[in-house]
Amino acid sequence: MQLKIITPDKGIEINKEVVLVAAEGTEGNFGILDGHLDFISSLKPISTLRYQTKSDNPMHEVKLSAGLLEVSRTVNNKTEVKVIASTIL
Repeated sequence: MQLKIITPDKGIEINKEVVLVAAEGTEGNFGILDGHLDFISSLKPISTLRYQTKSDNPMHEVKLSAGLLEVSRTVNNKTEVKVIASTIL
């Protein structure tokens, strides 16, 4: 699945193929795997987004000021996770 983190200042800052995304939503923490149902969630202010690529064992962490996360399917039926954040800290 594809992870994109977008900010107003720099546009797409991260664009990676990942196997797992874990996020801190305003209603609680959640994880996303390939094939996840479509949904949108607001992220906690000053939240940590974690992701794992196919070639990595450790999770990568990105600190975000605030934002929204959307899970959707592309035209090719591939899972895409888009995060629109104010800034990456």
